[in-house]
Amino acid sequence: SVSGLSGSVDHPEDVQFVNTMGRTGVNITNRGCLILPKTVQLGEEWTISVWTLAPIDVADHTYRDLVDAPNSQELIAVILARGRLGNYNSNSFIEGFNARDLSPGWHHICVVASGRCTTYYVDGCSLGVKRGRARGTIGVVGNSRTCHEAWGYMSDFAIFGVSADAQQVKGLYEAGAPLTLRSETEETWQAAIARQNAEFSDSLSEFGSGSDYSDFQ
Repeated sequence: SVSGLSGSVDHPEDVQFVNTMGRTGVNITNRGCLILPKTVQLGEEWTISVWTLAPIDVADHTYRDLVDAPNSQELIAVILARGRLGNYNSNSFIEGFNARDLSPGWHHICVVASGRCTTYYVDGCSLGVKRGRARGTIGVVGNSRTCHEAWGYMSDFAIFGVSADAQQVKGLYEAGAPLTLRSETEETWQAAIARQNAEFSDSLSEFGSGSDYSDFQ
């Protein structure tokens, strides 16, 4: 798994530490973003989890990228497009949901890819399933690779190399921490995470030298 944030911060003047409404995190604006020290390969199964703060001004800019690939040949995995949650590459968005309708406060967003489908969750509840899934590598968090599509407020960001089921997603939401899972299949889930840990970073928990955002998680 990859959790918290570690690596180098581009344009640190646009990455602000926040401690509000019972949660710490960062507010990434303008050209701010995090460059991971090691890219994460998205396989056939993956789970991306993050908390984000509402209200979200969906008219402020067209796209908000949670993660992006380090080059133009690969795919953006999770975005908000005028508040619609989905995948930019396939122009696939969940019907009936818009981030502008979220109540004020922190909300949990979880995106799960399995096989040829992607399931989107908000606050532990499924919004629906869309065909297709993002592939490639993740190298940028909180913005596009060109640093023009900042996500905004985020906390407890994590990527898992396996697909969470509905109960596990609910556990992530209820626990409020991406590495705490409540499920009958916890051993299988944790074993799969351990295998992924051998392939990329075990845990990313601080930004890098010279940054003051180590309490992000």
